[in-house]
Amino acid sequence: MLKITLRDSYETSDHGTQNHTSNASLSFLREFNKQKATKTKTITVESLNWQQAQAHTGRWSNLISRSLDANPFLNPAFLLSAAQHADQGHEPQFIFITDHSIKNSDQNLIGLFVLDLPTPGKGTIGRFWQRSYTALGTPLLDRTRANLALDHLFDWIKIHYYHLTGLQIPMLPAESQTALLLDQYLLDKGHERKILTQFQRAILSAGENIDTLNASGSKAKHIRNWRRQLRRLEEMGTLSYEVATKPSEIRASMEEFLALEGRGWKGEKKTALVANAQTATFTRSMTRLLAREGLCTLHALKLNGRAIAMGIVLTSEDQACFWKIAYDEAYAAFSPGIQFVLAFSRHQMTQPDISMTDSCAIPNHPMIDRVWPERQTMIDVMFSLRSENSLTFNLALKREHMRRSMRAMAKKAYYRLLGKQAV
Repeated sequence: MLKITLRDSYETSDHGTQNHTSNASLSFLREFNKQKATKTKTITVESLNWQQAQAHTGRWSNLISRSLDANPFLNPAFLLSAAQHADQGHEPQFIFITDHSIKNSDQNLIGLFVLDLPTPGKGTIGRFWQRSYTALGTPLLDRTRANLALDHLFDWIKIHYYHLTGLQIPMLPAESQTALLLDQYLLDKGHERKILTQFQRAILSAGENIDTLNASGSKAKHIRNWRRQLRRLEEMGTLSYEVATKPSEIRASMEEFLALEGRGWKGEKKTALVANAQTATFTRSMTRLLAREGLCTLHALKLNGRAIAMGIVLTSEDQACFWKIAYDEAYAAFSPGIQFVLAFSRHQMTQPDISMTDSCAIPNHPMIDRVWPERQTMIDVMFSLRSENSLTFNLALKREHMRRSMRAMAKKAYYRLLGKQAV
């Protein structure tokens, strides 16, 4: 366990809002500037492994309720399960930043970053820890002390990982409060910031009418076809929509989901959750633990009591993530995936505590993009850890661009050999 105590004085300053932020963000950025403390505070930064982090789940959960943005993938039940079942040598570091001037120990955690920091000789760029099954990289930052947390994160990395020149955050919503605050913070401190990739991802906002959305986002021919397919399914028997919420229900539904996904094309490609023993164990454990907190539900579209399509939904605060979907390919002629998403959308719109559902989908998804026309911009961002040494950072940036280009070309060549289109 690495631990450092830093004592610094922060002076109040008032930086003007920059043109790259929208007018709607002005009030938020003014609040950010007000966060600058006028007195000395003692902040501790601790680097913990997943076993050590387990002892802090109470403080961790409290920070979630105070954070700038929700991230279901940073819930303790999800993240600790993922770290526990990660391949050896790929476990993350949990960076806990605590403000000891806050007397209530349940509320003094002001930042949590889950990082992959290479040792000397193995890279000069640190990354926010990510796996193929995580769809958001947003860190947890106390909404009133976020700048203090960032100050001490940067100082801690510069001391313990002096060879690193930058950090990457993947899959960050570009208009989130966290992204806007980070932009302003980096600008104020003179750090460089570069967007590596940017894409649009489908979302479903609360208060929308799914039929109105379909009319605006889908061609009339598609809508008529979906309705025709639905009528044909209803003619085949009883069509029902069910939601499993209790841990005992989640356990049984999860096995049903794993079997359904494993029988489909993901099973053939060996990318189904059940195809990897570690991933399957992680999924079973994570969903049950989240269900105990009411943060995971399994949805099913059933025909005569048998699931023809299912989905896994994770929640945090007022945000839901449509994490996984599977369907029975024997009913492909009836578009079971589309029928499920339409039913799921209607269900989500009746949930008063959910303001937005993230599709977690890849760019230009051939199915969900036709049903959900609303988009949020997602970015992979890389920024320097120091205001100086821009040459070193730019060299690392070029290497990262080259690495991504080579990976994309290799993936394209692989799919070309298979006679399929890369996604």
